[in-house]
Amino acid sequence: MVPGLAIPDTKPPFQDVFAGVDGTVWVVLHQPGVPTMTDAAVREEERRTGRVPLSYREPLAFDVFRSDGTYLGLVRAPFELRGSPTPVVRGDRLWGVVRDELDVASIVRFRIVSPTETEE
Repeated sequence: MVPGLAIPDTKPPFQDVFAGVDGTVWVVLHQPGVPTMTDAAVREEERRTGRVPLSYREPLAFDVFRSDGTYLGLVRAPFELRGSPTPVVRGDRLWGVVRDELDVASIVRFRIVSPTETEE
């Protein structure tokens, strides 16, 4: 923390914007953080390294718009998908980076499905 710099009480509504290959506009929304470490693990990591570890991750969620501004809907990404580097979207496919338990990066492809497709 920077001395004298206050931490805001609320997050801004979005954190990034990018365009899909097909011209869609993807707005990366802020989401509530999800803990990734127990309090005991945080204390142990801080004792071991002398630094406070990142103990929360923010799941990725996107508001998607057509190039003409028409709202298409909300897309919630699988928890393991990372926002950096920026995912690439073409049609109903999204390519992005995931990391395993050893922090090894892999490029994966996801198929975007509507809620009605998942109910079948």
